[in-house]
Amino acid sequence: ERFEGVLSMSSARQKTCPSSMSPHGILKSHLTQLLDVINDPERLANDLSAADLIAGPVKNKVLELSNTNYKKASILVNEVLTSLKVFDEPKTLVKFCDILKSQDNANLVRIANSILRALGIDVPEDRPPISEDCTTSEDIQQPAPVRRPSKKS
Repeated sequence: ERFEGVLSMSSARQKTCPSSMSPHGILKSHLTQLLDVINDPERLANDLSAADLIAGPVKNKVLELSNTNYKKASILVNEVLTSLKVFDEPKTLVKFCDILKSQDNANLVRIANSILRALGIDVPEDRPPISEDCTTSEDIQQPAPVRRPSKKS
C-alpha cells in the first residue's frame, strides 16, 4: 500500500509535468537567466511572501540587505528552489511563474512562459510588445534608388 501511493504520485507528476525534468530541475535550468533580469527584488520578495512561496524572515532579509539586485534575487530564487526540492509540485512553480509575469518585466514574462512550456502548459508564443508609436512595414517607405551618373564617352 505504501508503495502504491508513491507510484500514483509519480504518475500524477508525469501527467502534469511531461518534461523529463522535475519542477525543481526546470527552475534550476532557468536560474542564470532569472538572476540576470530580476530588477526589483524588493517587489518580488513582497509578492512571493504574500503568495506564501517564501517565509517572512527571507523577505525581511532581502528588504534589509544593501546588496546588489543580483544577490537579493539569488536569495529569493534559491528559497523557491529549496521549496521545490522538498515539495516538487508543479503548482508551486506555476504560482512562481504567475508572480514573475506580474513584475512588469518583459524578460521575466518570457522566462516564466518558457518555464510553463517546460511544465507542459500551453502558453501563447512570446511576442515583442507593440507600442503606439511603432510603425508597421506598410508605414516604412523604401528609400529612393540611388542614381549614379552615367559615364559619357
